[in-house]
Amino acid sequence: MDSFQQILNLDPHTDVIEERITLAELQRAIRTADPRARLILPRILRRVIKQDCGLTGFAFRVPHRKSYVIDRQSLLNIVEPDEIGLGGLVLPDKLILIAQPDQRKLLETSPDQALVRCWRLLFHARVHLAVHARVH
Repeated sequence: MDSFQQILNLDPHTDVIEERITLAELQRAIRTADPRARLILPRILRRVIKQDCGLTGFAFRVPHRKSYVIDRQSLLNIVEPDEIGLGGLVLPDKLILIAQPDQRKLLETSPDQALVRCWRLLFHARVHLAVHARVH
């Protein structure tokens, strides 16, 4: 069975496969691929990056604005757990934050395209984790 179908619990023998992926399904797929990964609103991700990097002002571009790696305590110093849908979950030491797609764009995108976009962002963030681990 195709890995996307496994993650989404789709039956490969049916002729009809859901044409769109929901945000909840995408979140589940990302967390299945890497339990450290979380989809969060882009505006919250920008705020996390700005505060974690100490960036100020309006006239700058946020580096890596679609994905970001951060340690648990730094994240919790910037946002409330409920603000990013964590509730009472126990978080790993490092988190990979990925900007969640806009609902309208998600409706216009095939499940494969949405997953590939997220896999690329996740891969990029995991490269950063690996490089950081080798350097430190």
